[in-house]
Amino acid sequence: MACLSIGEEGARDRLANDLGQLGLRLLEIDEARLLVTPLDAAELDEHLSANLEALEPGKRTVWGTIHCYRADGEA
Repeated sequence: MACLSIGEEGARDRLANDLGQLGLRLLEIDEARLLVTPLDAAELDEHLSANLEALEPGKRTVWGTIHCYRADGEA
């Protein structure tokens, strides 16, 4: 996932809020990176990069390829 924010803490709060609006819970952020342009995301995930390129007005968060992990009853 990627989002528009000022600072790492702001990004975490925004991601948690946007996931919460979908009924999902943010468990952890494995690795935070600063992306200056959508092309910076291409090495991580082509889908994420494409969604950043097409960020719609008013949207703050975009998704890349979705991976699901399940452990100890958490998904």
